[in-house]
Amino acid sequence: MQTYNYPVITVGGKLGIHSLRPAECLSFINQLKANGGRFPVVKAVDDIDWLSDVKAIDPNIITIARFEIPGTIGEGVNGVEFVNNGDYSEFVDTLFGPINQKLQVRPDLKAKIDYWEICNEPDPPGADGNRKLAECMIGCINRANSMGIKLGLFAFNAGTPEWWELEAIINTGVFGHARAGGHILTWHEAVFGADGLGFGAPVDLWHGQPIPANESQTRWLQLFDSGLQIFDYVRDEGNEPAWWFQGNAGPLMFRHRFLYERLHERDEVIPLVISEIVLGGGYAGDISGQGVVQRATWYEERAKTAYYLLGYLPFTLGGENYGWDHQEYKFAYPSLIDMMASLKNRPNAPRPNPITNPTATPRPPATWTPSPPAPTWTPRPPATWTPSPPPPTWTPRPTATATPRPPATWTPVPPPAASTPTPRPSPTPSPNLGFNVYLPILMHESLRLGSADLTLHLLPKLATLDEKLQLVELLDYMRPTIIQSAMDARAFAATNAENSLIIAWDDTRWSEDIVAFMGIAGVSAEIHPLPNPTPDPPIVSPYEDPHPTIINLIPYTATLAEKEEIVIRTHNAREALTQSVTDAIAFAKLGTEGSRVKVWEPERWNSDILQFLRDNGVWVEEVRFWSSPPVGAMRTT
Repeated sequence: MQTYNYPVITVGGKLGIHSLRPAECLSFINQLKANGGRFPVVKAVDDIDWLSDVKAIDPNIITIARFEIPGTIGEGVNGVEFVNNGDYSEFVDTLFGPINQKLQVRPDLKAKIDYWEICNEPDPPGADGNRKLAECMIGCINRANSMGIKLGLFAFNAGTPEWWELEAIINTGVFGHARAGGHILTWHEAVFGADGLGFGAPVDLWHGQPIPANESQTRWLQLFDSGLQIFDYVRDEGNEPAWWFQGNAGPLMFRHRFLYERLHERDEVIPLVISEIVLGGGYAGDISGQGVVQRATWYEERAKTAYYLLGYLPFTLGGENYGWDHQEYKFAYPSLIDMMASLKNRPNAPRPNPITNPTATPRPPATWTPSPPAPTWTPRPPATWTPSPPPPTWTPRPTATATPRPPATWTPVPPPAASTPTPRPSPTPSPNLGFNVYLPILMHESLRLGSADLTLHLLPKLATLDEKLQLVELLDYMRPTIIQSAMDARAFAATNAENSLIIAWDDTRWSEDIVAFMGIAGVSAEIHPLPNPTPDPPIVSPYEDPHPTIINLIPYTATLAEKEEIVIRTHNAREALTQSVTDAIAFAKLGTEGSRVKVWEPERWNSDILQFLRDNGVWVEEVRFWSSPPVGAMRTT
């Protein structure tokens, strides 16, 4: 290792402060200082001027500043995956805009802020998207170097990126660039909501388990004291390794250790700050301050062994009255201050010494020059790769065979009782159905859907992206609820079977008669053909295992382009869509643990939609549109 020219927290605890507003932060810092301790890192968001006061109290505290960035690109670097010419200047300009504006007004902050967190929780898709994100970060590093400031890079979200995405990032050399310029890495870690456990999830949830090593997820990455190991297994044979819990990292807490094994190998280690952490157990009213201390103590015992880890910052202080009242750690800081005071003399991992070994001189570069490719490796002429025209047998079936049944056949028989068929009795549930078929009966009373008609559109489970876009466009004016799970659709409709109707689009894609399948629960169904179905599509069973149910709640005023964006961004997960709050609540409650409602642009509702959903016992997630979609993000046909 070359000389490590970064600060190292060699003594004391590593818990710090994340704050959205100054709140009681300066008081907490002074209290700990009076007890002989120090918060190693303090981070402020948007309202950052008070960081100069932090330096006045203790100039050795590391300060980090971040700005929320509105707009298309935003703090998430949205759309970076669509850059094809290597020009990231628009993204760099956007990310540096608030920094430039602040330094024009307060140039003195340049000496008071140690690191500027340049973005927040970017998550572009796949290895290529993350490669481009890393290239954009290199552009940010170059800009910061010219300005004489230091950055906190990436700020990955908890549980991301996947290993193949990290490999793509590593291979750009971004961490070498960062180390040369004196920049650091920031990352978020959390256990809330994991596996549907809510804030009660243990802080060591899944700790010791591996993360996937490639996209097929048949290879796994495990971190041991001896280093990284990659191994294969066959899921169908169930030969998962028995040593999963012997590792010292995990997919949630200390996920960063997988990356740092590679950075040590490459001599590209830079400091790390866990700039947001949720320790689990809940907040005020759910857990005591001492309960938070117990979880922080577990983290401290592992954080002290990593010289490169500068601090971890509970999310958040200063959240009251700014939209984060439900995630406010103020109640726990008196106890956390006591914990930090008790750790003030604890030794941590020391600064690493550079390795000097004259016998390890690398070979002359010439010996590593690759041989020129052999002539036999010349690709075949392009003409040989011209695909054959599709066979005529792939022609879609004539539309006539998919004509919906005449409407009259679906009209309920008029009441004169003699001719009214007796309703089918509820069947005895099979133990292998997977879904709790009794749940709709219980839900009928709790949801009180009344007599309002409930129409659900069932799209084939393996419908293509283009088919889903066609249906969304076709039904745009109806503001429909679209589901891709036959089990979910039937369970949902059965909560008010008398007034419900399932519209099954292309019923041939299921292995069973979908009308009869719905009839088992007393639910009516109609069949309609898709406008342009996929030729010879795969057929799947309507039964499936219990699963988290995710529904996207779309603003009532959403445009067709916005709906298409949601379809594109959620298609792979086959998430449901609705513009009905009632449907969203009912649908989320029908699923297993982990079910939730993703609310798009919550400010576009007349009331606090997030709180309304929480009051109804629904786990919510906030999502935002691109203000104008990146080039290539929308369908062109």
